[in-house]
Amino acid sequence: MTWARGIDVSEHQGDISWDQVGAGGTSFAFIKATEGVGFEDSKFQRNWRESQRVGIPRGAYHFCLPSAAGADDATAEARWFCGVIEKQGAGWGELPAVADVETTKIPPAETTDWVLTFCERVSERTGRPPIIYAGGAVLPGRMTIDDRLLAYRIWVPHYTAPDQTDPDPKAITRGKTPPPWSDWNMWQYTERGAVPGIAGTVDRNVIEELQLAELIAGQVTPKAPPPQPPEPSHATMQQAVPVLMLGHGWYRSEERPSVMVLQALINVRGAGAVDVDGFFGDATERAIKSWQAQHGLSPNGVADGDTWASLVV
Repeated sequence: MTWARGIDVSEHQGDISWDQVGAGGTSFAFIKATEGVGFEDSKFQRNWRESQRVGIPRGAYHFCLPSAAGADDATAEARWFCGVIEKQGAGWGELPAVADVETTKIPPAETTDWVLTFCERVSERTGRPPIIYAGGAVLPGRMTIDDRLLAYRIWVPHYTAPDQTDPDPKAITRGKTPPPWSDWNMWQYTERGAVPGIAGTVDRNVIEELQLAELIAGQVTPKAPPPQPPEPSHATMQQAVPVLMLGHGWYRSEERPSVMVLQALINVRGAGAVDVDGFFGDATERAIKSWQAQHGLSPNGVADGDTWASLVV
Protein backbone atom coordinates (compact mmCIF):
# COMPACT_ATOMS: atom_id res chain seq x y z
CA MET A 1 0.00 0.00 0.00
CA THR A 2 1.41 3.37 -1.01
CA TRP A 3 0.42 6.81 0.26
CA ALA A 4 -0.06 10.31 -1.15
CA ARG A 5 0.50 13.41 0.96
CA GLY A 6 -1.32 16.71 0.73
CA ILE A 7 -2.28 19.86 2.60
CA ASP A 8 -5.33 21.83 3.71
CA VAL A 9 -5.12 25.60 3.77
CA SER A 10 -7.04 28.78 4.55
CA GLU A 11 -6.38 32.49 4.89
CA HIS A 12 -4.22 31.66 7.91
CA GLN A 13 -1.45 30.56 5.52
CA GLY A 14 -1.39 34.00 3.84
CA ASP A 15 -0.31 34.30 0.21
CA ILE A 16 0.86 30.86 -0.87
CA SER A 17 3.39 30.32 -3.64
CA TRP A 18 1.55 27.51 -5.41
CA ASP A 19 4.37 27.07 -7.92
CA GLN A 20 6.66 26.09 -5.05
CA VAL A 21 4.00 23.90 -3.45
CA GLY A 22 3.49 22.04 -6.73
CA ALA A 23 7.22 21.65 -7.34
CA GLY A 24 7.64 20.35 -3.78
CA GLY A 25 5.65 17.20 -4.40
CA THR A 26 2.29 18.01 -2.78
CA SER A 27 -0.20 15.54 -4.27
CA PHE A 28 -3.49 17.24 -3.34
CA ALA A 29 -4.97 20.21 -1.48
CA PHE A 30 -8.18 21.04 0.35
CA ILE A 31 -8.96 24.75 0.46
CA LYS A 32 -11.25 26.58 2.87
CA ALA A 33 -14.05 28.33 1.04
CA THR A 34 -16.66 29.31 3.62
CA GLU A 35 -17.85 29.23 7.22
CA GLY A 36 -21.44 29.36 8.42
CA VAL A 37 -23.52 31.68 6.22
CA GLY A 38 -22.02 34.89 4.82
CA PHE A 39 -18.32 34.23 5.49
CA GLU A 40 -15.97 33.56 2.57
CA ASP A 41 -12.32 32.87 3.26
CA SER A 42 -10.34 35.87 2.07
CA LYS A 43 -7.78 33.71 0.25
CA PHE A 44 -10.19 31.19 -1.27
CA GLN A 45 -10.45 32.71 -4.73
CA ARG A 46 -6.69 33.05 -5.09
CA ASN A 47 -5.94 29.60 -3.65
CA TRP A 48 -8.63 27.95 -5.81
CA ARG A 49 -7.36 29.62 -8.97
CA GLU A 50 -3.64 29.15 -8.35
CA SER A 51 -3.81 25.51 -7.23
CA GLN A 52 -5.69 24.73 -10.44
CA ARG A 53 -3.14 26.65 -12.52
CA VAL A 54 -0.24 24.51 -11.26
CA GLY A 55 -2.26 21.29 -11.62
CA ILE A 56 -2.68 20.25 -7.99
CA PRO A 57 -5.94 18.28 -7.55
CA ARG A 58 -8.05 20.27 -5.08
CA GLY A 59 -11.31 20.28 -3.20
CA ALA A 60 -13.10 22.96 -1.19
CA TYR A 61 -14.15 22.72 2.45
CA HIS A 62 -16.81 24.44 4.55
CA PHE A 63 -16.46 25.05 8.31
CA CYS A 64 -19.85 23.96 9.66
CA LEU A 65 -21.66 25.77 12.47
CA PRO A 66 -24.54 23.43 13.44
CA SER A 67 -27.39 25.25 15.17
CA ALA A 68 -30.81 24.61 16.65
CA ALA A 69 -32.36 25.86 13.41
CA GLY A 70 -31.74 22.34 12.13
CA ALA A 71 -32.40 21.41 8.51
CA ASP A 72 -33.15 24.97 7.42
CA ASP A 73 -29.79 26.17 8.74
CA ALA A 74 -27.90 23.20 7.26
CA THR A 75 -29.53 23.87 3.89
CA ALA A 76 -28.63 27.57 4.08
CA GLU A 77 -24.98 26.78 4.84
CA ALA A 78 -24.82 24.25 2.00
CA ARG A 79 -26.36 26.78 -0.39
CA TRP A 80 -23.86 29.47 0.66
CA PHE A 81 -20.90 27.09 0.36
CA CYS A 82 -21.87 25.78 -3.07
CA GLY A 83 -22.70 29.26 -4.33
CA VAL A 84 -19.23 30.57 -3.46
CA ILE A 85 -17.60 27.70 -5.36
CA GLU A 86 -19.91 28.08 -8.35
CA LYS A 87 -19.15 31.75 -8.81
CA GLN A 88 -15.48 30.90 -9.44
CA GLY A 89 -16.54 29.40 -12.77
CA ALA A 90 -13.94 26.65 -12.64
CA GLY A 91 -16.02 23.61 -11.68
CA TRP A 92 -16.29 21.85 -8.35
CA GLY A 93 -12.65 20.79 -8.19
CA GLU A 94 -11.00 17.47 -8.86
CA LEU A 95 -11.78 16.23 -5.34
CA PRO A 96 -15.07 16.11 -3.41
CA ALA A 97 -16.23 18.94 -1.17
CA VAL A 98 -15.69 18.61 2.58
CA ALA A 99 -17.97 19.19 5.56
CA ASP A 100 -15.58 20.38 8.29
CA VAL A 101 -17.33 19.47 11.57
CA GLU A 102 -15.24 20.68 14.51
CA THR A 103 -17.78 22.30 16.82
CA THR A 104 -21.44 22.09 17.80
CA LYS A 105 -23.73 23.67 20.39
CA ILE A 106 -26.68 21.33 19.94
CA PRO A 107 -27.40 17.78 21.20
CA PRO A 108 -25.74 14.78 19.49
CA ALA A 109 -28.82 13.55 17.61
CA GLU A 110 -29.55 17.05 16.30
CA THR A 111 -25.90 17.52 15.26
CA THR A 112 -25.96 14.25 13.34
CA ASP A 113 -29.17 15.21 11.52
CA TRP A 114 -27.71 18.65 10.76
CA VAL A 115 -24.53 17.17 9.26
CA LEU A 116 -26.49 14.63 7.22
CA THR A 117 -28.76 17.36 5.84
CA PHE A 118 -25.77 19.50 4.91
CA CYS A 119 -24.09 16.57 3.15
CA GLU A 120 -27.29 15.65 1.29
CA ARG A 121 -27.71 19.20 0.00
CA VAL A 122 -24.07 19.40 -1.11
CA SER A 123 -24.41 16.01 -2.84
CA GLU A 124 -27.48 17.22 -4.70
CA ARG A 125 -25.72 20.39 -5.84
CA THR A 126 -22.32 18.95 -6.76
CA GLY A 127 -23.30 15.45 -7.89
CA ARG A 128 -20.77 13.89 -5.48
CA PRO A 129 -21.03 12.97 -1.79
CA PRO A 130 -18.78 15.18 0.33
CA ILE A 131 -16.13 13.97 2.75
CA ILE A 132 -16.76 14.52 6.48
CA TYR A 133 -13.87 15.91 8.53
CA ALA A 134 -14.44 15.19 12.21
CA GLY A 135 -12.34 14.19 15.17
CA GLY A 136 -12.13 14.17 18.92
CA ALA A 137 -13.86 17.53 19.46
CA VAL A 138 -17.08 16.29 17.87
CA LEU A 139 -16.76 12.52 17.44
CA PRO A 140 -17.36 10.55 19.53
CA GLY A 141 -19.69 12.11 22.07
CA ARG A 142 -21.11 15.10 20.18
CA MET A 143 -22.72 13.06 17.39
CA THR A 144 -24.71 9.85 17.51
CA ILE A 145 -23.42 6.59 16.04
CA ASP A 146 -25.59 6.55 12.95
CA ASP A 147 -25.04 4.20 10.01
CA ARG A 148 -26.34 6.86 7.63
CA LEU A 149 -22.98 8.56 8.04
CA LEU A 150 -21.33 5.62 6.26
CA ALA A 151 -22.50 7.08 2.95
CA TYR A 152 -19.61 9.55 3.34
CA ARG A 153 -15.86 9.12 3.63
CA ILE A 154 -14.24 10.16 6.91
CA TRP A 155 -11.19 12.41 7.30
CA VAL A 156 -9.73 12.07 10.79
CA PRO A 157 -7.33 14.44 12.60
CA HIS A 158 -4.89 12.71 14.94
CA TYR A 159 -1.60 14.49 15.44
CA THR A 160 1.67 12.62 15.80
CA ALA A 161 4.70 14.40 14.32
CA PRO A 162 5.25 17.19 11.80
CA ASP A 163 6.94 14.79 9.35
CA GLN A 164 5.04 11.50 9.24
CA THR A 165 7.19 9.00 7.35
CA ASP A 166 5.98 5.66 8.76
CA PRO A 167 5.26 3.21 5.93
CA ASP A 168 2.06 2.02 7.66
CA PRO A 169 -0.06 4.98 8.83
CA LYS A 170 -2.94 2.61 9.58
CA ALA A 171 -0.88 0.96 12.33
CA ILE A 172 -0.19 4.29 14.03
CA THR A 173 -3.81 5.38 14.01
CA ARG A 174 -5.44 2.05 14.91
CA GLY A 175 -8.41 2.74 17.19
CA LYS A 176 -8.50 6.46 16.37
CA THR A 177 -11.38 6.34 13.86
CA PRO A 178 -14.72 7.33 15.44
CA PRO A 179 -17.73 5.03 15.01
CA PRO A 180 -19.71 4.20 12.95
CA TRP A 181 -16.69 4.14 10.61
CA SER A 182 -14.34 1.20 11.06
CA ASP A 183 -11.37 2.94 9.47
CA TRP A 184 -10.41 6.34 8.12
CA ASN A 185 -10.13 7.35 4.47
CA MET A 186 -7.85 10.33 5.05
CA TRP A 187 -5.69 11.22 8.03
CA GLN A 188 -4.58 14.70 9.10
CA TYR A 189 -1.37 13.83 10.93
CA THR A 190 -0.05 17.29 11.90
CA GLU A 191 -1.00 20.94 12.13
CA ARG A 192 2.67 21.94 12.23
CA GLY A 193 3.85 20.77 8.83
CA ALA A 194 6.41 22.60 6.69
CA VAL A 195 5.85 22.87 2.93
CA PRO A 196 7.91 24.94 0.46
CA GLY A 197 5.92 27.97 -0.67
CA ILE A 198 3.98 28.33 2.59
CA ALA A 199 5.22 30.68 5.30
CA GLY A 200 4.75 29.18 8.74
CA THR A 201 3.05 25.89 9.49
CA VAL A 202 0.33 24.03 7.60
CA ASP A 203 -1.91 21.00 8.14
CA ARG A 204 -0.63 17.88 6.37
CA ASN A 205 -2.62 14.82 5.38
CA VAL A 206 -2.20 11.35 3.97
CA ILE A 207 -4.47 9.17 1.80
CA GLU A 208 -3.94 5.87 0.04
CA GLU A 209 -2.79 6.57 -3.51
CA LEU A 210 -5.46 4.35 -5.04
CA GLN A 211 -8.21 6.18 -3.14
CA LEU A 212 -6.84 9.51 -4.32
CA ALA A 213 -6.84 8.28 -7.90
CA GLU A 214 -10.44 7.09 -7.50
CA LEU A 215 -11.49 10.48 -6.13
CA ILE A 216 -9.81 12.31 -8.98
CA ALA A 217 -11.50 9.98 -11.45
CA GLY A 218 -14.85 10.72 -9.81
CA GLN A 219 -15.40 7.28 -8.26
CA VAL A 220 -16.55 8.60 -4.90
CA THR A 221 -19.22 6.21 -3.56
CA PRO A 222 -17.45 4.85 -0.46
CA LYS A 223 -19.47 1.73 0.32
CA ALA A 224 -20.22 0.42 -3.17
CA PRO A 225 -17.78 -1.95 -4.91
CA PRO A 226 -16.00 -0.39 -7.88
CA PRO A 227 -17.89 -0.93 -11.14
CA GLN A 228 -16.46 -3.51 -13.51
CA PRO A 229 -15.12 -1.70 -16.57
CA PRO A 230 -16.27 -2.85 -20.01
CA GLU A 231 -13.79 -4.86 -22.02
CA PRO A 232 -11.49 -2.13 -23.33
CA SER A 233 -10.35 -1.79 -26.88
CA HIS A 234 -7.74 0.41 -28.46
CA ALA A 235 -10.41 2.63 -30.03
CA THR A 236 -12.49 3.11 -26.89
CA MET A 237 -9.49 3.73 -24.66
CA GLN A 238 -8.03 6.29 -27.08
CA GLN A 239 -11.29 8.21 -26.84
CA ALA A 240 -11.65 7.88 -23.07
CA VAL A 241 -8.15 8.69 -21.78
CA PRO A 242 -5.40 11.14 -22.66
CA VAL A 243 -2.17 10.02 -24.29
CA LEU A 244 0.60 10.77 -21.80
CA MET A 245 4.37 10.80 -22.25
CA LEU A 246 7.63 12.05 -20.80
CA GLY A 247 7.37 15.66 -19.70
CA HIS A 248 3.63 15.79 -19.16
CA GLY A 249 2.76 17.44 -15.87
CA TRP A 250 5.89 19.57 -15.98
CA TYR A 251 5.01 22.02 -18.73
CA ARG A 252 1.29 21.22 -19.05
CA SER A 253 -0.10 21.38 -15.53
CA GLU A 254 -3.61 20.43 -16.66
CA GLU A 255 -2.25 16.92 -17.31
CA ARG A 256 -1.23 16.36 -13.67
CA PRO A 257 -4.46 14.70 -12.42
CA SER A 258 -4.36 12.22 -15.32
CA VAL A 259 -0.68 11.50 -14.72
CA MET A 260 -1.45 10.86 -11.03
CA VAL A 261 -4.13 8.30 -11.96
CA LEU A 262 -1.64 6.62 -14.30
CA GLN A 263 1.05 6.53 -11.60
CA ALA A 264 -1.37 5.06 -9.05
CA LEU A 265 -2.29 2.32 -11.55
CA ILE A 266 1.40 1.60 -12.14
CA ASN A 267 1.89 1.01 -8.43
CA VAL A 268 -1.31 -0.97 -7.88
CA ARG A 269 -0.70 -3.24 -10.87
CA GLY A 270 2.89 -3.92 -9.84
CA ALA A 271 4.32 -2.25 -12.92
CA GLY A 272 6.75 -0.31 -10.77
CA ALA A 273 7.08 1.86 -7.68
CA VAL A 274 6.78 5.51 -8.65
CA ASP A 275 5.83 8.67 -6.81
CA VAL A 276 2.24 9.73 -7.42
CA ASP A 277 3.23 13.36 -7.97
CA GLY A 278 1.60 14.15 -11.31
CA PHE A 279 4.91 14.53 -13.13
CA PHE A 280 5.64 12.09 -15.98
CA GLY A 281 9.37 11.80 -15.43
CA ASP A 282 12.04 9.21 -16.15
CA ALA A 283 10.86 6.77 -13.46
CA THR A 284 7.30 6.77 -14.82
CA GLU A 285 8.57 6.30 -18.37
CA ARG A 286 10.76 3.35 -17.31
CA ALA A 287 7.82 1.72 -15.53
CA ILE A 288 5.59 2.15 -18.59
CA LYS A 289 8.25 0.72 -20.93
CA SER A 290 8.73 -2.30 -18.66
CA TRP A 291 4.98 -2.89 -18.46
CA GLN A 292 4.58 -2.57 -22.22
CA ALA A 293 7.39 -5.05 -22.88
CA GLN A 294 5.82 -7.58 -20.49
CA HIS A 295 2.41 -7.30 -22.18
CA GLY A 296 3.35 -7.48 -25.82
CA LEU A 297 3.08 -3.77 -26.50
CA SER A 298 5.58 -1.51 -28.20
CA PRO A 299 7.90 -0.40 -25.35
CA ASN A 300 7.92 3.26 -26.31
CA GLY A 301 7.10 4.67 -22.86
CA VAL A 302 3.96 6.41 -24.14
CA ALA A 303 0.73 5.77 -22.20
CA ASP A 304 -1.59 5.37 -25.18
CA GLY A 305 -4.97 3.66 -25.39
CA ASP A 306 -3.59 0.12 -25.47
CA THR A 307 -1.35 0.79 -22.48
CA TRP A 308 -4.21 2.23 -20.43
CA ALA A 309 -6.38 -0.73 -21.42
CA SER A 310 -3.77 -3.23 -20.21
CA LEU A 311 -3.43 -1.41 -16.88
CA VAL A 312 -7.13 -1.19 -16.02
CA VAL A 313 -8.26 -4.77 -16.86
